[in-house]
Amino acid sequence: MAIPKPRFAHQSEADFARLLDFYRVEWLYEPCTFPIRRDACGNVIEWFSPDFYLPQFDLFLEMTVQSPRLQSRKNRKIRLFREAYPDVAIKLFT
Repeated sequence: MAIPKPRFAHQSEADFARLLDFYRVEWLYEPCTFPIRRDACGNVIEWFSPDFYLPQFDLFLEMTVQSPRLQSRKNRKIRLFREAYPDVAIKLFT
């Protein structure tokens, strides 16, 4: 029985997944969600789900298109993620 492929948010993610498959790199799509911002009471007010996780490299990957608006938003989320989880490896691909 074949494992169904996830429904990707953008075509670039599907293309990247095919590239990973071609090179036989194991990947998970949006496997977990991290709280990246909390209010003064400690309640989570913003979450972040990196697009891919590569288990053999212990690395999260986030994809974005070249739109300046989207890049700024993704850069902000990556910055917040790194502040909250300094020991977790993540890379942003444009």
